[in-house]
Amino acid sequence: MVEHNAIIRINTIWSQSQSPVNNANVSTVDNGEIVYQHEYPSGSGDAEIDEIFYETNQIDVSGESKRYDLLDLTGEVLGHVTNQSFSSVNSITIKNLSTGNPVHVVLDEGNSFGGFFGDPTEDIILHPSSMIHLNNSGSGYPVSSGEQDIRILNNDGSGCIYELVIIGNQ
Repeated sequence: MVEHNAIIRINTIWSQSQSPVNNANVSTVDNGEIVYQHEYPSGSGDAEIDEIFYETNQIDVSGESKRYDLLDLTGEVLGHVTNQSFSSVNSITIKNLSTGNPVHVVLDEGNSFGGFFGDPTEDIILHPSSMIHLNNSGSGYPVSSGEQDIRILNNDGSGCIYELVIIGNQ
């Protein structure tokens, strides 16, 4: 039996202070925190998951790309090659591990899976050492034939390295 569970945690903490120009002895301080956590239990119902895809990849040549067909993904888990197919996606995380080059994330034109991305004809540019996380805690975004490709591009230099996690249902 295979079980898939995921916990998404995002924690943003900030602190800022400001003093008026004419009175440095008075200051206003703003400290805050936004915490988000969502747990996806194993299963095939709403807000449950039964498929997780993870990959770290490198694209060496400028202009090259890696295409991820969400209906036909090939990955490796603990040394075993796996074939995975998503009918819906609840969560996508992409992290740019590069220190010098951005990573471009693109949905092919006509892709209605763009509920995560807004306009599917625009690139999302992840600058070095940045990430994007998109989450649908309900039943996820549906994936159907002709509307399932995500591409990661190296448009701006000699190489980019990234991590990709896709969580959803088969």
